[in-house]
Amino acid sequence: MPRPPIRTRTYTRAPRARSFTLAFLPVVRIKLVYMRVHIVFVVIAVGLFSLVASAQVENLSAKDFNVVWIAACEKTKGVPHVQTETDEKYYDEVTPPYNSYISVTRYIPLDRVWTIAGRKDSRVEDKYEEIRIGRNSYSRDGNAEWKKKLLGFSGLYSCEVSEPFVSGKGSGAGSGNSDGNTSFREEHKYKYLGREEVGKKWTNLYVHTKTNIFSDSQFTVEVNYWITDDGTFLKSESATRNPNSKRWDRQLREYDYDQKDLKIEVPIK
Repeated sequence: MPRPPIRTRTYTRAPRARSFTLAFLPVVRIKLVYMRVHIVFVVIAVGLFSLVASAQVENLSAKDFNVVWIAACEKTKGVPHVQTETDEKYYDEVTPPYNSYISVTRYIPLDRVWTIAGRKDSRVEDKYEEIRIGRNSYSRDGNAEWKKKLLGFSGLYSCEVSEPFVSGKGSGAGSGNSDGNTSFREEHKYKYLGREEVGKKWTNLYVHTKTNIFSDSQFTVEVNYWITDDGTFLKSESATRNPNSKRWDRQLREYDYDQKDLKIEVPIK
């Protein structure tokens, strides 16, 4: 009886690998193209953002800055509000302030002012309180009795801008310096830094940098002003620094205009 033919099976792995490769490569190419497009888009977006941000920064003249500042001061002067001022002193840029002084001032246009001030951690009896109505001032320390005196001014705001001071070398008499070599001048720089959202309000941010230069030292005061679209101050923050020292001072002022029921009355009859 003849033997049946031997059946053999041939396994070929190459076609399967080839079909897998052909199916996979287009996906890889698509992903690579997508990644390249995405990266290019991100680079373009960052570049445009940087261009817009840099375009917002504008150097201002003293005249242009003063026009903006005076207008904001006059607008703020005519609106009832509460102004919270925090003064802090630092040993360096890292450690917390070693001294913090807070004053809360209630203001009703144009000549009613009520201020309570003291160290951040001070007790009520250690705080200073003053009420000004017109040119009359009523003040006391803690819970002491009120003292009344007459002031040479009224109100809270003076929306005037002083001219930069420049002095030459002293001549001896009246110069306050025995060797007559002390000189002093001020340098001012003004910038508009663009739009910034503070809380839920959009503001225009301005900065005024003043450098007081003496013959042997100098210090710089940089003040940022956030002015609302309504034209009032919303916040200001200043930093005072001496390049020869790590110590610096910070002052923050914040304005709250939601004061419909604000009252300031004479504390004594």
